[in-house]
Amino acid sequence: MADGKRPESGKTKTAAAKPKSKAAEEKQRIKEKEMAEAEKLHRSKRLHDEIWAIVIIALGVLVVLSLHTELIGALGAVTKAIMFGIFGRVAYILAYFLIVYGILIFLNKTSYLTVRSLLCLLALFICVCVFNASLDANLGTELSAGLIKDAYAGETMNIGVFGAIAGTLLNKLAGIVGMRIIAICGIVITLMFIIDTPISVFFDNMKIKRKAVKNTREAQKAANQMILERERERKEEEHQLAMEEMEKQRAEAAKKSNAADYTKGETHPTSGETLQQTPAPASLPEPEIDLPVFNPNFTPESIGRKSADSPDAPVTTGQKQILAYMNDDTLFGQDGPIKEGYGLNGEGSPKADVPEYNGSFIPQEVSHDEKPARAPRKPRAEKPAVAAAADTVQEIASQVQKSKAKPAVYQLPSLDLLKRPVVQKESMDKFAVEEQARVLEETLASFGVSATVENMIKGPTVTRFEVKPAPGVKISRIVSLQDDLALNLRAKSLRIEAPIPGKAAVGIEISNDKSSSVLLREVLESAAFQNAKSKISVGLGKNVGGDCVVADLKKMPHLLIAGTTGSGKSVCQNAMILSILYKATPDEVKLILIDPKSVELSGYKGIPHLLIPVVTKPDKASAALGWAVGEMEERYTKFMEENVRDLESYNETVRANGEEYKVMPQIVIIIDELADLIMTAQNSVEDSICRLAQKARAAGIHMVIATQRPSTDILTGVIKANVPSRIALSVSNGIDSRVILDMTGAEKLLGHGDMLYYPQGMAKPERVQGCWVSDEEIRAVIDYLRRQDEALKAAQEAAEEAAAGEPKAYQYNSDDILKAMERSTASSGSGSGGNGGGADPEEDDLLADAIECVVRAEQASVSMLQRRFRIGYNRAARLIDLMEERGIVGPADGSRPRKVLLSVEQFEQLESESAPEDDGVPEEIF
Repeated sequence: MADGKRPESGKTKTAAAKPKSKAAEEKQRIKEKEMAEAEKLHRSKRLHDEIWAIVIIALGVLVVLSLHTELIGALGAVTKAIMFGIFGRVAYILAYFLIVYGILIFLNKTSYLTVRSLLCLLALFICVCVFNASLDANLGTELSAGLIKDAYAGETMNIGVFGAIAGTLLNKLAGIVGMRIIAICGIVITLMFIIDTPISVFFDNMKIKRKAVKNTREAQKAANQMILERERERKEEEHQLAMEEMEKQRAEAAKKSNAADYTKGETHPTSGETLQQTPAPASLPEPEIDLPVFNPNFTPESIGRKSADSPDAPVTTGQKQILAYMNDDTLFGQDGPIKEGYGLNGEGSPKADVPEYNGSFIPQEVSHDEKPARAPRKPRAEKPAVAAAADTVQEIASQVQKSKAKPAVYQLPSLDLLKRPVVQKESMDKFAVEEQARVLEETLASFGVSATVENMIKGPTVTRFEVKPAPGVKISRIVSLQDDLALNLRAKSLRIEAPIPGKAAVGIEISNDKSSSVLLREVLESAAFQNAKSKISVGLGKNVGGDCVVADLKKMPHLLIAGTTGSGKSVCQNAMILSILYKATPDEVKLILIDPKSVELSGYKGIPHLLIPVVTKPDKASAALGWAVGEMEERYTKFMEENVRDLESYNETVRANGEEYKVMPQIVIIIDELADLIMTAQNSVEDSICRLAQKARAAGIHMVIATQRPSTDILTGVIKANVPSRIALSVSNGIDSRVILDMTGAEKLLGHGDMLYYPQGMAKPERVQGCWVSDEEIRAVIDYLRRQDEALKAAQEAAEEAAAGEPKAYQYNSDDILKAMERSTASSGSGSGGNGGGADPEEDDLLADAIECVVRAEQASVSMLQRRFRIGYNRAARLIDLMEERGIVGPADGSRPRKVLLSVEQFEQLESESAPEDDGVPEEIF
């Protein structure tokens, strides 16, 4: 009975659905017809206006030529007489105004040309004529035929007939001053009607224009300042390189010298010993040296005399020059007195400036701690002084070595590695946008929806019109007209946000004809990013209003990014990674990058922020997520020991206790393609993601998951329930948008970084144009980090040697993590599979029961095992394969059940011979 009623029920539903479908089609046809009529009417009006614009321009040119030349002939003379007779001097203004007005009509910068606009034009010139008449001293208060005739002839008053009539009446009514006030007000009002623009909007346009010019000047000034700054830096670098080259040449020249020098670390010329290198002498206190007497015959009075005949004559320059020679490195050896002919009267030494050595001079002992003694000493008695100096040098060298052993400071990358945005001039007018707003209002009015456009905001890729519906108008009526509005506005894409959060308006977003890109440097230079305190703040792009959008992964605490191929997922992830690299040091944030495609994130190989090398294999990815789960549990154990709740409190506690080495970094896990991981190892990956999403926030571990397949089999309910923050890029249909955001809207996006940002706690998603970062910029930042990391590793090794025995800072060993991942991979390979949902065949506890089942049933099939044991297809098929390997069942025979090769008697006999610990399963079977 029930089966017989089902077709009737189905027929009833179909019959009920057909009228509804016809009504919808009829309604759609009516809408299309109305839209076609509206389009035809608009085209007809534009054709009418353009024809009249050409006529008005031609008339204006004709009047100008008639007033100024005689090229038009008799028609020009008549036109000139009529124009001067009616308008007087205002005829010159009228002629040029006709040309300008025609051009404005042709460019669609005015309202439609109607009788009202023509009357306003006539009223405008009457007001101008009245103002012109108020300037004439012969204007009276009595109107007469003679006055009109005189005004037309222009003999005494050149104000025209209109000026004479209107001026005389207003002069009698309000006087000269009142007449001028009325004329000025009339001119302003008629101009407002003609150009169809309020005064406030006009001044707003002027303000925008001035602001645009000011911004352009400031940008140009900033660019010039930057150029000057770079030029100054370049000159400083060139100067520094030149100084280094000069120092290098001096060092090479000093190495070729025969004299030994503590500061050079060279070999002594006589002893052959290698002298120890010391710091520059400038860092040591300058010694005070008392000069000994060269010979007994030397007297102070003899200073300044010069005698080439006497070999014992003193130098002619005085004590300062002698001191300079005594301090020169070429005069002294390390061991003993000065050799004869070496530095004095030898090669390269002038005889006129330095006295010849006579054997009576002995250098004094030089010490940096006390004044040297005046008494001469024996030549070999200086070794204790040399030893003392060597001890001093050794002490200073050790101090320098310790200072060098201090760990170098990590320097964040410079923003100069990123491309500077090109300064684009803001549009000097809003006429195009205002025209769209006017068409929008007219389209809504044509469908019976009363609404006004209150505000217009132009963003990088879309322009949002804030439409305020009239009282009593439902928002759903505006939303239902989405396709009709897109047709009238000729928009590539149109999206309606009803209502705008925090405003009493409906947002209608229309794609711009020419979109502008948002560079990553703009976002990183913004105050929103610079003032962000979180080390895992990431730059996303700019919203519709042009404000930079910065997200904090700590507050999210996990993020899901989904969109079709080419929508901008990889660029968004690269922007996030670079934002972290520009915000945090390797000791503050560590990254785990999982890239199953092996091409998107593999370029970050070798940066110091990586906790482990970039993971590209699915089994390694599952192991990496498993390690992250273990690290999360270990951190919670440490939190419990310190009686804290999260990572931030833990780090503050250990810093307060003076245990800086226990400070732990935040960890960000970025997965480029979740679909590939789910297809290869669904159970393990989904379980790890679920556990991390539920508990990892307080442990300082955050995830960014991206996928290009926003379907329910990839973004399961478990994952969506535990990843609250979402970013939806362009998708193909509204179903995928609902999977990501639980609402439609992403199917209306434009692609190329156009996204809907829906963080935790926000009522509605925000439309953002994602920032663009090129491969060259990524490589530049990565190369900088790699070079710096190599330099820091050497400094770190020296610092560890100098600080031997002290507790080291908290750090991860990537080798230990990789070994743990390998053990996890090996155990998962011998444990549960990714897709089957069952255990390894060697440990499958259903194998014995399955063997007994097929033997007693005398047939074997996958469907039978599925029904009997309530297991999945993969596990049942695997059990059949295992029984085939052991010779229990035969090979597959099409769709028929397999043949059982083991009889019940043989099975029971083998079962009775088996040991009890074998669980009743014969050992021979395995």
